[in-house]
Amino acid sequence: MKSFIKESILYSTGQVLTRLASFLLVPFFTHFFSPEQTGQIYLFYSSIAFLNILTNHGLDAALFKFVGSSKWNQNDVVKSLLIYQIAYLTVFYIVFLVFSEPIAQLIFGNTKNYWIYILGSVLVCDSISQRGMVLLRLNSSPYLYILISLGNILLTLISVYYYVIKSGYEVLGVFHGIFFASFIQAIIIFILVYTPRLKGEFSINIIKSLVKFGFPFLPAGILFLITELSDRYFILWFLGESQVGFYSIAYKIGSIPLILISGINLAWQPFYVKRQNDENSRRLFGEIGSVVLFGFILLLTLLSIWIPLIKNFEIINDKYYQSLNLIPIIFISYLFYTWYILLMPSIILNNKQNWSPVFRGTAAVINICLNIILIPVYGLYGAAFSTLFAYFIMGLFLYFKNKTWMNIPVKYIQLILFLILSCTLYGLSLYSTTLIKLVFSTIYLILSFFVLNNILSISELKQKILK
Repeated sequence: MKSFIKESILYSTGQVLTRLASFLLVPFFTHFFSPEQTGQIYLFYSSIAFLNILTNHGLDAALFKFVGSSKWNQNDVVKSLLIYQIAYLTVFYIVFLVFSEPIAQLIFGNTKNYWIYILGSVLVCDSISQRGMVLLRLNSSPYLYILISLGNILLTLISVYYYVIKSGYEVLGVFHGIFFASFIQAIIIFILVYTPRLKGEFSINIIKSLVKFGFPFLPAGILFLITELSDRYFILWFLGESQVGFYSIAYKIGSIPLILISGINLAWQPFYVKRQNDENSRRLFGEIGSVVLFGFILLLTLLSIWIPLIKNFEIINDKYYQSLNLIPIIFISYLFYTWYILLMPSIILNNKQNWSPVFRGTAAVINICLNIILIPVYGLYGAAFSTLFAYFIMGLFLYFKNKTWMNIPVKYIQLILFLILSCTLYGLSLYSTTLIKLVFSTIYLILSFFVLNNILSISELKQKILK
């Protein structure tokens, strides 16, 4: 567990740094741009996340499978991957150029082709960068990973400020800033990660194996992004761009747990793929899952209690304050997604990856149906609850299959009781003064200590961490 905790902290730090730019830009966006313009910016961000699935099409998973295996030389894999990416991304970008007008109409509801040109350019750079970052993880280079992530955030902040404030490009300036930072990161990764391995040999068999293994992950990735991002587009179509802006600000603040679980997952994947489906592994996975879920419930409850104080510091424009009420709902959604991630060993270790699209597809269909039903009636709350219920069903589906495949012994009874306690204290804090909130938080932390000791004894936890 010690190695898992160490790498989780390092990679979570890298993930936080990678996403920090968009967090630090939240006050800037809310004070400088109208809700309609903010909605356009976050539609751009959402489109990057969604289309990155197409440029990836399972290559990250394939790299985990084949890099470092005895079957092929790592340099051969990297060189073959790079040549394949260049060819694939060239075709991808040409398609973007040819169909830029209908794509702009679909994403932004306008015909601004130039926005699509920039979007496509960012996707090309991100694809090169992300595969390079995976190679850093596989070669145990967390500090370089963090350094590159930190450089990207600083460059993004500086370039967005320059293009928006100094050059006066407004929304287009944000897009230019994102592209500039992505371009520089791609160049750095090409030099540091790809270039030293280009002495390898290109092999079409390696490409076939990478694509064959990775492609089944494409539907699962698309379905996950449908669950994660489709609500923005339904809000755009039902309620307009300004409501996308309000909702996106809430989701940006509420995505703190997504960043953390993404960082943990960077260590979680290589941790569990090195183990087998046996009693010792199942017990270890259950202990880790129980502690991680406990930690998330604790953190998200405290954040939910104290996030309303954002109003006192004018971190965001007051017109966006109504969005803060959505954040606890978003937090619970990501708690259920965390649960799903922690049960993933049963899929990978038992070669059940063909079930992944089924789980994510079920969530996507539920989310789409509920968005269509709830958004016209309940507005932004309808969208938030649609995502929450979709993630819950996805986790529940895997939980029942997990009983047959692997039966990871998570301490569910203790965690459910702790969640009930947490929700109760949060409810009591809603109309409390700052002093009362502080009292509730202190009591909650004391009670949490005893709950954790019941889930996994503190002395036992120390021993496992120090191993």
